[in-house]
Amino acid sequence: MDAPASRPPTSPPARPAARSLADLLAAEGALPVRRALRLAADVADAVAAAHARGVAYRGLHPDEVLVLPAAAGEPERAVVVGVEVPAGGTARPTGDAGVAGAAVSPYTSPERAAGGPATAQADVFAVGSVALSMFIGGPP
Repeated sequence: MDAPASRPPTSPPARPAARSLADLLAAEGALPVRRALRLAADVADAVAAAHARGVAYRGLHPDEVLVLPAAAGEPERAVVVGVEVPAGGTARPTGDAGVAGAAVSPYTSPERAAGGPATAQADVFAVGSVALSMFIGGPP
């Protein structure tokens, strides 16, 4: 009896390349409400998972959110790729180059902009600001 013909291995179809939320908003402007809510929920879930591990984000903004396009029956998703620090850490917020008078991202909470620690509360402010940007198509 002859051996069965070998078949090349198969893999699931590749997702199209991800792009940052900042690039998505620059290209499309304000997102439809359902889409914005779905992506904002993904961002909030990612931040909550980080907080459960005892870390906070140095500064969350649309450049640190990747949007993975829908593919093979999977919905479009958002993942956070920002820099995490131990909760309560004092790393400088993203957008602040450490230079006195440097501009701070509009997504940065007032307490972080004033040099306060990275906290869950500061991240909640940033998540809300990122979500707002999806509804209005740009920075708050």
